[in-house]
Amino acid sequence: TLLFAVLLIPTMALVGSMFSLERTLVADVAEASKKLEEASVAMASLDVAAASASFAVAEQRFRDAQAQLQDVGFGVLSLVAELPISARITTGAAVLAGGEHLAAAGEELAKALTMLGGFTPEQILADVFVSPEEDSSARRVIQQDRVVFEEALLAAAAHLEGAVEARSEERRVGKECRS
Repeated sequence: TLLFAVLLIPTMALVGSMFSLERTLVADVAEASKKLEEASVAMASLDVAAASASFAVAEQRFRDAQAQLQDVGFGVLSLVAELPISARITTGAAVLAGGEHLAAAGEELAKALTMLGGFTPEQILADVFVSPEEDSSARRVIQQDRVVFEEALLAAAAHLEGAVEARSEERRVGKECRS
């Protein structure tokens, strides 16, 4: 019975720490989600600076939560693999990854909108309608800005793809846990 007691106490402490971790992660995700909502409202009102700041905070919160989960380590998660908390933590990891990707995509979109807001109609027309032989400084500026704009859109698309993949993983784990 002494051996049982020696093994039981650390196991109970481990299970308790897993539930504590879950509460912390839920709080972090709630805060990050709130920042995503704030960013969404800011984007809708075209307040790109506020949206970018909220997206950045959300991304960092999701990243911090993922770091907490990684600090636990695979070995500890393997020990509690048969507990219901394990499935929630595994599913939570996918949600955190998806949230981070969404926030990063939002930051890239805000960056693209900032670039778009810097273009005047005259600059856009100059880029479209000026002959290629005419190499004006205005044309070079808008071409450089357009490259940055396109790169931001491509980065946003890549992050959105990552969010979709994380959502698929979350759904897969959820199905696996239910069966």
